Amino acid sequence: MTPNPQPPTPDTRHPTLYVDVAVNAPIGHGMPVLSYSVPARLIPDGLALLVGHLVAVPLGKRVAQGIVVAVGGAPAVPEVRDILEILDPRPVVSPAQIALARWISHHYAASFSDGLRLMLPVGVRQRTVTWIERIVADVSGEGLTPRELAIWEALGERGRETLPRLRERLRAQGHRRGVNYSLDRLVRFEILRKRSELEPPSVKPRRERAIRIVAGPEEIERLAETLGRAKKQKAILTALAGRYPSGGTVPFRQLQADLGASPAVIAGLAARGVLEVVEVEVRRDPLADRPIPVAQAAQLTPAQAAVCARIAAALTPGPSPTGGSPHPLPAVPEPVPILGEGVGRAPAPLPFPQYRGPAQERRRGDEGCNPAGPRPSPTGRGVGGEDGSHGRVFLLHGVTSSGKTEVYLHLLAEVIAGGGQGIVLVPEIALTPQMVQRFASRFPGRVAIQHSRLSPGEQFDEWRRARAGDVDIVVGSRSALFAPLERLRIIVVDEEHEPSYKQDESRGYPGYHARDAAVQLGRILGGVTVLGSATPDVCSRARALAGEWELVELGERVAVSEAADPVSGRPAILRLGASPSPAQLVDLRAELRAGNSGIFSGALQQAVQTALSQRQQVILFLNRRGTATFVICHDCGFVLRCRRCDVPLAYHGASEDLVCHLCNRRSAVPPGCPSCYGTRVSYYGLGTQKVEEETKRAFPEARVLRWDRDSASGKRGHEQILDRFVRHEADILVGTQMLAKGLDLPGVTLVGVINADVTLNLPYYRAVERTFQLLTQVAGRAGRGPSPGRVIIQTYTPQHYAIQAAAHHDFAAFYEREIAFRREHGYPPFSQLARLLFTGTPETRVRGEAERVARVVREEIARQGLAGFDLLGPAPAYHTRLRGRYRWQLIVRAPDVSPLANALELPRGWVIDVDPVNLL
Repeated sequence: MTPNPQPPTPDTRHPTLYVDVAVNAPIGHGMPVLSYSVPARLIPDGLALLVGHLVAVPLGKRVAQGIVVAVGGAPAVPEVRDILEILDPRPVVSPAQIALARWISHHYAASFSDGLRLMLPVGVRQRTVTWIERIVADVSGEGLTPRELAIWEALGERGRETLPRLRERLRAQGHRRGVNYSLDRLVRFEILRKRSELEPPSVKPRRERAIRIVAGPEEIERLAETLGRAKKQKAILTALAGRYPSGGTVPFRQLQADLGASPAVIAGLAARGVLEVVEVEVRRDPLADRPIPVAQAAQLTPAQAAVCARIAAALTPGPSPTGGSPHPLPAVPEPVPILGEGVGRAPAPLPFPQYRGPAQERRRGDEGCNPAGPRPSPTGRGVGGEDGSHGRVFLLHGVTSSGKTEVYLHLLAEVIAGGGQGIVLVPEIALTPQMVQRFASRFPGRVAIQHSRLSPGEQFDEWRRARAGDVDIVVGSRSALFAPLERLRIIVVDEEHEPSYKQDESRGYPGYHARDAAVQLGRILGGVTVLGSATPDVCSRARALAGEWELVELGERVAVSEAADPVSGRPAILRLGASPSPAQLVDLRAELRAGNSGIFSGALQQAVQTALSQRQQVILFLNRRGTATFVICHDCGFVLRCRRCDVPLAYHGASEDLVCHLCNRRSAVPPGCPSCYGTRVSYYGLGTQKVEEETKRAFPEARVLRWDRDSASGKRGHEQILDRFVRHEADILVGTQMLAKGLDLPGVTLVGVINADVTLNLPYYRAVERTFQLLTQVAGRAGRGPSPGRVIIQTYTPQHYAIQAAAHHDFAAFYEREIAFRREHGYPPFSQLARLLFTGTPETRVRGEAERVARVVREEIARQGLAGFDLLGPAPAYHTRLRGRYRWQLIVRAPDVSPLANALELPRGWVIDVDPVNLL
């Protein structure tokens, strides 16, 4: 065997163009930003390599994918390597998105590339794949060891295999040790070759066969006369001439469906030169099967018109076509060395402080950064923060059914008329179809959708439409914020208080909050951000009262007719109300004392019966799934728990199994107690399935639907349930918190809350606020149509200030009590929180690691001399075990956690969650 010759010396010439690339491959902490040279062959005349281009670059002996984040300047070392290929002719991210990624990385204590990864569309990311290939055909005389011979044979008949699959085959044969050493020997002596390449993108544009008509009408007519006995060809040709224009293309499947054309007939006509078979790109349209009629703009009420006028006055000239803004991003500074495959540059200075993350990306000495602006002080005045001159933020506080969506529509119409574009965020996928219907009917053909329930192909095609400028509005859940709109001037965050805008650790990293990121993107672009809610987040209201954001209000309800006015053609306003009707509180303790142990109080049962007799619709709300919340043995007290999460299993009667609501593990109901083998096993607690069963029993004449995570399965499960209820195919809708997310259900006149206390006593500081928001929002579903509404709230704590305020729709009273509580205990907005969570096994190791990091955190606080920092813990998380892994946490409370969060270098297993909305 002859040794492998040394690789050739890298080309040390200095080309005229250098770029910084965020490489999509982990090296140490995060992914590095490295410098590369650009060979002239990759940039033909008239083209340029721009910030945001997707490229393939060498990384050691591998090939990696990366994004160009800076262009120009000279590297800090003389030798850099060439980029290999430009993977997409157009940039995949804009300069503004790169700036947003840097803010996200700084604020949420993540790497720059972790923030940048959020901007990439589905299917674009390409992983590096290593192939092992045979070089020689026969190894009989090479004297291979048994392990080396096993590697040779494991390559199979093709003589090549990916490295992970090769290792799997070898492990199955018992070769677990020494494989890397043997592979290196075979490569070094040129028996095998190791080659790295990027795997193909997981999603590509869809292409399908189509027919292009190349003959003109007269030529087709002459040819039809000469076909003679080819009757099928003649019939198809005649139909083609009358239905499809010359030069146009017709999908092959459409031609088969419309005319019954077989492949043989098409081939015969193609041979005669009448048409040709081509491949065309076909868009995967998520709205293709939904007829959406065009709608006229509704007449604004005086209050709506005043709000629109004030916000519209803040709309400034939009960004340039290249993704710039009225406040252009500053130039890239001089590069600084970074250890690794090239030279990295310091991130470009932005209108906000820079990220200080892992060691190879950190710049010491930067000032702290608060989310979306300065944080209000205990006196109510803003302290610290960033320059507020870049864009303006409006908090639109409007009572339920006050017409906030109509305000959004009018503002977007004005933006589009001026050549701009907009993004509309909704908190839940369940809301997206209804919101899309309203926007697509007002702006036909100019709306794109982005959310995770779309197929990868649909998401990719909608992203391409946005990048090409074929749409004016993108509507979707939090990921829609990263749509590549070049003329973005307005961002709307509907129901801005919703916790689903926060990405938690189970769904990916970093844990950004879409509302705060939207505010930051609006400031980067110099645009307008509108945050709408009937129950604003307490911190959002504090920022508005402190003057950091601008407060606009809608205090009266609006009921609009579905039928258009015969004169103007616009939907007509039927009724204006000063405020929603107060809710009736029912004390469940009194119901028990009166002998009523059922789930329906006397008042609620009578109200449901009255609504049904008048053919009106009813919502029954309970924020808990399942039939029973736990199963217990009366003989020994044993409670059935999830073996992976150590929480009680809930019984689901519809599927007759036990479900863990944390990991979704399902198991059959045992015939008896697993502990004592007793048979006296009972089901306790209440969930939506039990409410559905009891509702059908109490009101047998009613048509009942249930809407929760269990019932809304499939791609369009949420949409189908909502659509059935809107079409009045059901009289009563039983559901969880999805019912409290801004739905417009004009047929609902009664809302019944089965138990208002479900979320009230959870052990985290936002529990009371969340209870108030859920109750107020679900109560707002009643009376949105021509008939007045009624709300009945059943509770064991009717005296609680959150329930009292929700019953009277009194946000001001709730806010005064809640802000006083947070001021007293130092919770946000009077501080900032960061959660450090460690997961692993066994529990003793997890606890020891949490205690070790707690000491490190205290030492870092002392080293930096940080004032006002509190460290709570270490302690087990509320859900101590999740999916078989134990969880311990630390809570940092400070005026600004970024100096500490960005200084920490935590080992694998730790997650930092800045501004957590859930501490469970």
